Amino acid sequence: KSGLGPYPDRPGTKVSPFHIPPRVGGGIGPVMPPQNLGDADLKNAVTEGLKRAAPGFTRVVGLWSPPAPQMPEGMQMRRPPAPPQTFQGLRESLAGVYDVREVALTDRVPEDIDLLVLGGPADLDAKAVENVDQFVMRGGSLVVLAGRHRFAGMQQNKIIVEKVKTGLEDAFKKWGITL
Repeated sequence: KSGLGPYPDRPGTKVSPFHIPPRVGGGIGPVMPPQNLGDADLKNAVTEGLKRAAPGFTRVVGLWSPPAPQMPEGMQMRRPPAPPQTFQGLRESLAGVYDVREVALTDRVPEDIDLLVLGGPADLDAKAVENVDQFVMRGGSLVVLAGRHRFAGMQQNKIIVEKVKTGLEDAFKKWGITL
């Protein structure tokens, strides 16, 4: 089933009435009209949209982001603290084009993941680093969104930052990456 209908450019953005959202096997792959409406460009846009909707053609992105900090025993709070960073906006943007799945680094990265995105890794343990390394060694693509410092909050109108070690430093050296 397909038809001309409104489709948001990205989640939370304006709706464009010029997108064609074809349904193929339960998936929806928006067809974005090309800049040039020539035969070849239009054919390519429709083909790519159908590929995005069809099972097996959509690229699968694994997204790992830091879990919420664990509460120390005996500490009573109304709600648990939020993770240091969230990547909800990134997840929503990627979901418009890719099949985005949450990935836990406690186990081997699933075989069907094409690209692994690590959002704000900090102090990854040896098992997590090994699972990332094995994913890269078997040909997977990796994007690491990391820095040496991270926002830790505000105190008396001053920004507080904390130093961050990803845990991937030795793996980066092994792969020939220097930061």
